[in-house]
Amino acid sequence: VITGFLGCCGAVKENYCMVTTFAVLLGIIFVLEIIAGSIGFAYRGKVKETADKGLERAIENYETEKGAKDFVNWVQTEFKCCGVDGPASWKGSVPESCCADDVKNCTAVSAHQDGCLVKFEEFVEDNLVVIGAVAIAIAFIQLLGIVFACCLMKAIKSQYEVV
Repeated sequence: VITGFLGCCGAVKENYCMVTTFAVLLGIIFVLEIIAGSIGFAYRGKVKETADKGLERAIENYETEKGAKDFVNWVQTEFKCCGVDGPASWKGSVPESCCADDVKNCTAVSAHQDGCLVKFEEFVEDNLVVIGAVAIAIAFIQLLGIVFACCLMKAIKSQYEVV
């Protein structure tokens, strides 16, 4: 909010200090985004571990937490899978979301035999590409903002020198 205020007011009022502060803040934000992206890229291998733990924890808390139940039901319905590694992941009865819509009584035999872990990992990894593409687009727009702010700074400074 402050960055946007400095950029807008600095441009409208043709205030050199505000436009300079805007450009510097955009530069700092840009560097922080590059650092965050680098850290995310370095730890991309942890996606599997995190997905595995999250899915197992959701299945453990299926009966007690509504959020876990909704998440597991969504994953199993969306990816047409059952449990972490298959229906054996469920200690007791298999939930309805493990089976196709046309199955009345869902059992381990009638449930989808594929586990959800591999399918969920693929989903997360596929979406990481989309997230990366959006981040690159935002970074490009920020660079344009920095370049235009610097051009405006130069124009404001040269206007003051003429007078």
